[in-house]
Amino acid sequence: AAGLARWWPLDGAPPGTRAEIGLPRDLAWAGAVRALGAGLAVAVDYAHEHGARPPLGTLTGFRDGREVRPVPDGSCDITAHVALDACAAAGSGDGPAPAPRTQREV
Repeated sequence: AAGLARWWPLDGAPPGTRAEIGLPRDLAWAGAVRALGAGLAVAVDYAHEHGARPPLGTLTGFRDGREVRPVPDGSCDITAHVALDACAAAGSGDGPAPAPRTQREV
């Protein structure tokens, strides 16, 4: 609940608005970052940031390279976009979270 309140708040949102829980993803990313002895951790994904969370969530399906309705019956691949700002904050521990950069910048 605390993670949703911070990263995908629904206060005052219209009926039907959805939020996606990212805590398991954030914890996995933080673990990967902590495991580095040196170097740079890079995450690349379709993403959204706090001020632009999609009101209906990001769950989508793909079949044969085309976007389709996400139906969990094995007929398509299902994916969701990532709140990379939440991942960055989880990976930074107690320090300031690095600002997400584009793939081109990295």
